[in-house]
Amino acid sequence: MQDRLEAVLAEVEQWQDGISSLKQPKKAIQRFGQVICYQSKDWDPLADPNSRLCVYKLIRCIRLAKNKVRRGKYLKIVNKWKKMMDEHH
Repeated sequence: MQDRLEAVLAEVEQWQDGISSLKQPKKAIQRFGQVICYQSKDWDPLADPNSRLCVYKLIRCIRLAKNKVRRGKYLKIVNKWKKMMDEHH
């Protein structure tokens, strides 16, 4: 599962210059959602610094999106995960 987190993070980092469509963040958000909800005794995704980094980068990329409705929808989802991480610590 940590591999998936690293893959999502790498994908999001490629969008530093902007995203070409909202399909990119939608897929990344779906994959990150699977990671952040993963439960294991060996690894806590809410405590992993890469999860927090990924959330911040997702937020930054989503804010660049032109479609306000989807942008708002995606920000709501990602901000929920950010809040979960904040409350976890």
